[in-house]
Amino acid sequence: MTEPARHALTRRVDDAHAMTAAEVLVRLGVDEEDGLSTEEVQTRRREIGANLLDRADGPSRWTILIDQLRSAVVVLLILAAAAAFAIGKPIEGFAVLIVLVANTIVGFVTELRAIRSIEALDAMARTVADVERDGRRDEVDAEQLVPGDLVALEAGDAVPADLRLLEAEDLRIEEAALTGESEAVLKGTDRVEADTALGDRSGMAYMGTTVLAGRARGVVVATGPRAVVGQIAELTSGTRKAQAPLQAGLERLSRILTVVVIVLAFALTGIGLLRGLPLDGVLEVSIALAVAIVPEGLPAVATLTLAVGMARMARRNALVRRLPVVETLGSTTVIASDKTGTLTRNMMTVADVWLCDGVDAHDFWAAATLCNDADIAPDGDPVGDPTEAALLTGAGAAGLDWRRLREESPRTDEIPFDSAAKRMAVRPRSGLVVKGRAPDSPAPTRIRSCGRLWSSPSRSKPPPSASGPYVTFWG
Repeated sequence: MTEPARHALTRRVDDAHAMTAAEVLVRLGVDEEDGLSTEEVQTRRREIGANLLDRADGPSRWTILIDQLRSAVVVLLILAAAAAFAIGKPIEGFAVLIVLVANTIVGFVTELRAIRSIEALDAMARTVADVERDGRRDEVDAEQLVPGDLVALEAGDAVPADLRLLEAEDLRIEEAALTGESEAVLKGTDRVEADTALGDRSGMAYMGTTVLAGRARGVVVATGPRAVVGQIAELTSGTRKAQAPLQAGLERLSRILTVVVIVLAFALTGIGLLRGLPLDGVLEVSIALAVAIVPEGLPAVATLTLAVGMARMARRNALVRRLPVVETLGSTTVIASDKTGTLTRNMMTVADVWLCDGVDAHDFWAAATLCNDADIAPDGDPVGDPTEAALLTGAGAAGLDWRRLREESPRTDEIPFDSAAKRMAVRPRSGLVVKGRAPDSPAPTRIRSCGRLWSSPSRSKPPPSASGPYVTFWG
């Protein structure tokens, strides 16, 4: 192992965004052309560990079962059942126990099914990385990555670890999970100052984000709990778990009932003894009254109600791990969010379109579809840049079969979007389609402007001077 590589194992490259790509490669002891060797990867993985976030093991079946019995109301019912048996009333005692058993089974089965569903989803969410090792490219499970691995990224990929970008071509990454920004971020390879905010580190790609467009190549600088998302997970795991409102309410009710039962039992016992009644009879009446006061149906009603709520949420694709959380969500009246994209679906929609005089809407949508790198998955999820995906959705809503149009007019050449030129151009079988600022070189008579997107929800059309992205035919 080289000395720089050994140094990298003892301290992750925290300031990779403030270093040039060449400096990071030297710091990590990796060859830019061949990547790490297999032996070096194995050594680093032994010392650093797998590229996995620290997650607490899920609760065992016994833990889930015991949790159903930790309620103060349940403890009170158990004492009431024991008292019923003690005074020779087995029917009442068995009735309370049957309710307890039914309540425990419903809660146990419901929470166990929810946990199994969540674990199954985690198992399906496997991330594969395109990595370069020993001078060859290969696809490996993301958890096998180590600092120094060279990783290639393209549109649609989930970033498998924190990367310092070595190459970037029109790379746009959606970082809403880390920064809350709904707009994709344009990335490059330039270094920035050490105190630059996370969302402005253009030369970095962070674990947990998604590539929306472009291609890139980077070197892994942090994995697992040492990545930025791992540090966030560590902070959240240290928070104290508070009781749900329902749990807190049942605890208060149990304490009140316990005090009431004890006070009444002692009061009846005292009154009976003062009147000269036999002790056995007085105790039996006091205990019977105490058992009658305890609401044996309360836990069952609460559990069944929450189970129904959990089932309804599951039908709407919302999984809840623990029953009391259902009531917590139902009690929420105000949600405070820092910015758009944190709680929204992070999807854009075409609100209005302004067409130039004499331009057919079909031509506009055809241009917006052909000069577009996004796609819509079979399940309806957008793939690619949110703005371009919104154009496809708008074209479909306008009655254009954009999939068929793409098949009939395949690209023969293209100029990717350039942030400096502020345009993208594609050449189908005939003509040229430009999205963005129209080129200056052709004669004006050869350029036919189709229209302009307008993001205002107002029905009033914007003036011709209003700002907005153009979609233009040329040819």
